[in-house]
Amino acid sequence: MSGTENEKKPGNDEAMPESAKPDPVDSDETEGREGNDGERQRRQEDNEAIEPPDALEDGVEEEDLTPEERTERRRERFVQGVENAVIQVLPGKRVLIVAVVFAVLYVFNSNEFGEWLNMESPTVAELRESGDLETHRRERRLEIANSFPDWSRFPYEANVEEEAVFSIQAFVDPNCPVCRRMFAETEDLNDAGISVEYIVVPRNRGSELGFETASTIYCADDSREAFEMEMRGETYLADECPLGEVLDGFHDRMDAMNPDARRPYAVTMAGEGVNRRLEPGEWVDLAIASMMGDLAPQTADQ
Repeated sequence: MSGTENEKKPGNDEAMPESAKPDPVDSDETEGREGNDGERQRRQEDNEAIEPPDALEDGVEEEDLTPEERTERRRERFVQGVENAVIQVLPGKRVLIVAVVFAVLYVFNSNEFGEWLNMESPTVAELRESGDLETHRRERRLEIANSFPDWSRFPYEANVEEEAVFSIQAFVDPNCPVCRRMFAETEDLNDAGISVEYIVVPRNRGSELGFETASTIYCADDSREAFEMEMRGETYLADECPLGEVLDGFHDRMDAMNPDARRPYAVTMAGEGVNRRLEPGEWVDLAIASMMGDLAPQTADQ
C-alpha cells in the first residue's frame, strides 16, 4: 500500500495547477530569518541587562536640586542614553561604548555646553528686556576689533600723564578723503587725552585700488612711513605682496562688527561703534560720557 502511495505522489504533483503549488523555500531566506531572530534575541537580552543609574531613581524632583546637581543628573541621563543606543545598534562592542562615553564627557567639560544643558543661555529677547543687549553688542564689537593683528596697527598715544586715557581703534582707507581728515586731526586728539590706533581696511571688498594701497602699506619696509604718506595723499612706492586673502578676512571682521560700516569706522575702549567722522570736540564729549559711565559706580563707593 505504501508503495502504491509513493508511486502516486509524483502523478498528483504533476496534476496540481501551477497557481496552487507552494513556493519553494529559499535556503538563504531561511538563514536570514534565523539570523534576524537571533539578533533580536541578543538585543532584548542586552536591554534587560541595562539598569538606569541610581541617581535617576532617587525620587528627588529636579526643582529640588541645585543647578549643579541638576546639570549632573542631565549628564548622567545623556550618557546612559548614548550607551543604550550604541548597545542596541552594536551589541557586544564594549570598546566602542567606552570611546563614545569618553568623547561625550570631553564635550561636557566646556562651559558653553553646560549653559546649553541648563538651558540658561540668554536669548536676544531676554537680553533686550533686561537692558543687556547693547552691553552684549559692545563686548562682541570690542572683541572683534581687538582680534586684528598687531602688525596691522599704527598707534598714536595720548600726550597726557594721567591714567584715565580714552582710546579708540579707527578703521580707515587712505583713499577716503574723510579718513584723511580724521588722520590730520590725530595730534588734536592726542592732546585731548585720546589715543588712536589706525587699522587700514579698504572701503569696498572689490576695490582694486584700496587693496593695492593696503598691500603696499603692510608690505613696505617701513610700514608706518608708508601709512603716513598715503594718509597725507602722497604715494609710497613699494612692491606689493599677496595679501588678498588676509584683507578679505579683515572685511569679514568688519562685517561682523557692522555690515554697514563706512570709513572711518571707530570702536571705543568701551565697545561703542562710531560709523562716521567726529570732530575732536565731539570725541572729547564722547570720551567723557563713556568714562563717566564706567567710573560712576566706583565714584559712588568712595
